Amino acid sequence: MSSNGKRLSYGWIGPGYDHTWVANANGTSPKPWSGSGFPRRFSGSRDVPSPNGRMLATADEHGIVLRTVPGAVKQLTTEPAFELSWSPDSTAIAYITGRVASDVAETGDLKVVTLRGRTRTVVRRDAPYGGQIFSLTWVRPVKGVRFRKPARTDGIFAGGLVNQLAADGGRVAYASCLNIFSWLPRSGGAGTQVAGDARCLGDLSRFAITDLAVAGGRVAWGYKTPGQAPYSWYLYSSTDGPPATLYTLAHGLGWPNPEDSLGGALVGAGDMLAYAVWSTTGAYPGGTTIETLYRATTAGCPCTAIAYAASPRSVAPLVPLDTDGQRIVLLRYGSLVIIDPFGNELRAIPVAAADAQLLGEDLVALVPGELRVYSLIDGNLIRSWPLPTTTVGRDCTHFSEPHCPTRAELRLQDAGHGLAAYTLAGAVHVVGLADGRDGVAAFGTEARFIDSGMVVADGARVRFIPYASLP
Repeated sequence: MSSNGKRLSYGWIGPGYDHTWVANANGTSPKPWSGSGFPRRFSGSRDVPSPNGRMLATADEHGIVLRTVPGAVKQLTTEPAFELSWSPDSTAIAYITGRVASDVAETGDLKVVTLRGRTRTVVRRDAPYGGQIFSLTWVRPVKGVRFRKPARTDGIFAGGLVNQLAADGGRVAYASCLNIFSWLPRSGGAGTQVAGDARCLGDLSRFAITDLAVAGGRVAWGYKTPGQAPYSWYLYSSTDGPPATLYTLAHGLGWPNPEDSLGGALVGAGDMLAYAVWSTTGAYPGGTTIETLYRATTAGCPCTAIAYAASPRSVAPLVPLDTDGQRIVLLRYGSLVIIDPFGNELRAIPVAAADAQLLGEDLVALVPGELRVYSLIDGNLIRSWPLPTTTVGRDCTHFSEPHCPTRAELRLQDAGHGLAAYTLAGAVHVVGLADGRDGVAAFGTEARFIDSGMVVADGARVRFIPYASLP
């Protein structure tokens, strides 16, 4: 689409050539661009016509090339570029440096180049408002419209969308794109990269960090390789502090291959780091799901199996939900079970919960329309508080848990210091478990309690909110 919104370009790929057409935005007057049929240089190229219809700009791994109707070709830049946008007056081009390979974008700075080839950097990738920039467009503000100043950039800037969050004690771990970071909010410093690289994910990519956990000085995460079926997944853990040591906890080949692993979920706290591995037998959609829960050592695996369950493929046999370092709460065949580090059952609470979190001698459970508090001493219901009526679920992904309710709108995030946190419609709610008071603490998609407050994942930032500032 041109910057003035009047014209658009589209194309089709022939043997060794890209063919570009242009048309009015309403679809009328389609015609081939006079310069179409140029040899294709790489699959990530972008052809965008100028608003005045006289030029065509192409961005690819070799830079930006300008073509005019008579067929003249001019190289404007030579650094890799994967996205561009014309200025409304057709005198300049804004673009994002970087490249796309196998649906993985390695983004850089936001720049502008004139038709004479003069460039300037508008936003650096590592600047406060930079990060993983994927798209851009020029706008022509309406006369008289005023814009407010940018919001204060508090918290930790991750450089890309934060898609996983975990915490234990005073330590926080977060995942952004394919990067894993460890952060101590009370230190006032920045996050330390534990693993990963500078790449970020395009919409078509199926790379993923599937799960994340912190257990004292250990950070553990799940990683899914590209592909839909089959794919490989791995569970890793790393000790904190220089030099960090990386351990492989588990590896498998994913669904739909019979008897292969579906993925793994993680829970951690203190000295406890536990993970579950799923496998399947029999032809889809029938067959059986088998799950084994392991307790990870501090020096990699082989690790001790402490629980096992099997069920029809449509039923989750055994899902680890939370641990406090001494106990693990599981969703086993649809009911809540608490076990010790050796797999011995301590308490069974026959309730079909979507999620549950340990809190001292209590268990906070999420069911449709309610937040419940059960006693771990006798299993009795202590109190319950109403929640918005909507679909409920736990904080998980399909590739870490095949039974994850990925479409759930309300998700229990954590419980601590007499509070419970849940997310709904892009906001983090905090509920007082003693009085049921429910208030919005921040905007965000994930939240965890630490010793001194709550951390919230909000876009590309992780924010810290002291307990005194919570509603």
